Amino acid sequence: MTGTAGAGAGAGAGAGLAAGAAFFAAGFLAGAAFLAAGLAAAFLTTGFLAGAAFLAAGLAAAFLTTGFLAGAAFLAAGLAAAFLTTGFLAGAAFLAAGLAAAFLTTGFLAGAAFLAAGLAAAFLTTGFLAGAAFLAAGLAAAFLTTGFLAGAAFLVAGLAAAFLTTGFLAGAAFLAAGLAAAFLTTGFLAGAAFLAAGLAAGFFAVAI
Repeated sequence: MTGTAGAGAGAGAGAGLAAGAAFFAAGFLAGAAFLAAGLAAAFLTTGFLAGAAFLAAGLAAAFLTTGFLAGAAFLAAGLAAAFLTTGFLAGAAFLAAGLAAAFLTTGFLAGAAFLAAGLAAAFLTTGFLAGAAFLAAGLAAAFLTTGFLAGAAFLVAGLAAAFLTTGFLAGAAFLAAGLAAAFLTTGFLAGAAFLAAGLAAGFFAVAI
């Protein structure tokens, strides 16, 4: 039975990776277009130097000093379930208020450790589609419930850092699967609203 479960998990992971690959093969340039528009703007609204200092000193270090699996257990089993059992808006309220506050109340390193280790690993432990459903609904709502600047602050820092610390391909694998699903689960216009306004000039601002 254990072997069967392992095989199922492997198949799920394979399907997720295949979905990510399909996203890149079919629409990398399109994805880069909306990503570039978002994080670049975020850097302009918060100040480029301030954002860069935060990323370089905070999140990058957090990825190196913490492990993904520890945070994954909590996020995958806890937050993902919270979204399903309490409804997206209630779960989003917790996510937006909790993560955003974590950065302010515990300092950047602590907040980054939780966000970086958790969200990235959540995709691996729950499967791309399940993780994407939770991430897309939560972050999209976070922008609406906390306001653009507040939501962008923690989102930009976390995702952009993933590219620096895990390597471009690894970060892209998790990001592509999540964002692609976000468009499907929230609707194109709704997904584009928060993505174009808040996600990855990390393709540009970070890679450069």
